[in-house]
Amino acid sequence: MIEDFNRGVTILRKILKKAYEVLRSNLIIIQPFVFYLLLLSVFLGSVHNISEGTKPVLIIFLVSVFALSCAFLAGWLQLFQAALRNSFKEAESPIERTQMSLGILREFLPAVGRFFIPITIAVILYCGFFFGVMKLIVFLGLKYIGFTPNITPDKVLGVLSDKAKMTAFVSALTEADRAKLLRWDVLTLFMTGAFSYLTMFWFPAIMLNGENAFKAFYSGVKATFGRPFTTLGIFSLYWVINLSISLLGSIAPSVFLVQILNLMLVVFITVYFIMVNFVYFEEYSGNNIAGWTNIFR
Repeated sequence: MIEDFNRGVTILRKILKKAYEVLRSNLIIIQPFVFYLLLLSVFLGSVHNISEGTKPVLIIFLVSVFALSCAFLAGWLQLFQAALRNSFKEAESPIERTQMSLGILREFLPAVGRFFIPITIAVILYCGFFFGVMKLIVFLGLKYIGFTPNITPDKVLGVLSDKAKMTAFVSALTEADRAKLLRWDVLTLFMTGAFSYLTMFWFPAIMLNGENAFKAFYSGVKATFGRPFTTLGIFSLYWVINLSISLLGSIAPSVFLVQILNLMLVVFITVYFIMVNFVYFEEYSGNNIAGWTNIFR
């Protein structure tokens, strides 16, 4: 088991290094993502301008945003595949490497036509599975944890969106209530974390294997369990870095430059770890089941 752990750590280092090198040579991947986030913020901001009497218009608008997002994912994720493919090619000069990097943008639109349907199905299934996980959290929480007069769903949901209200809410609780709320937090983090871990290679499987959403889900789970020390390392490292960035943003929430830096870090880390997932799935998903049962021998 120690040998498997050491091997997993070694593989993790190689994956992190290669993902960084591929992304550094193809920073053009970040630009469509930034443009999409800006466009999405404009679209979602316009929701407030739609009156409540025009619900059909709101539904059509949200469906359009959903379709746009799926189309973007289909084209954008192809750029990761193209960048990874180019990493195996030798460039004779920095100019040729730059041309190869810019050339991956030409694959965006064709990929939308090819992967739009499987990506859309996968996104719908992902949302459905996540909803099921949340229902399971509620079921297990009610059965094994429960609520108190001071901790009810309405009270918790009422303060979640406001950090100051949440702090005041927690401060007013008794020690017993805080312990119960902590158990709810642990249950929620564990269940959502397990779901995120099991689905982390779902979309790379669609893009790299050209599989439908259902088969790609199986391939992704198989790849996750193939080298658990490595995949747990990727998953844990991503969330630790995200937590660190969140703490950085909370240090000076009113300082504009700090928030801009925080946003830039979030964007880069998100893109980087998507590349990490692609690198892992490309190089280590082929013979990935053999090492799983050996851990327990």
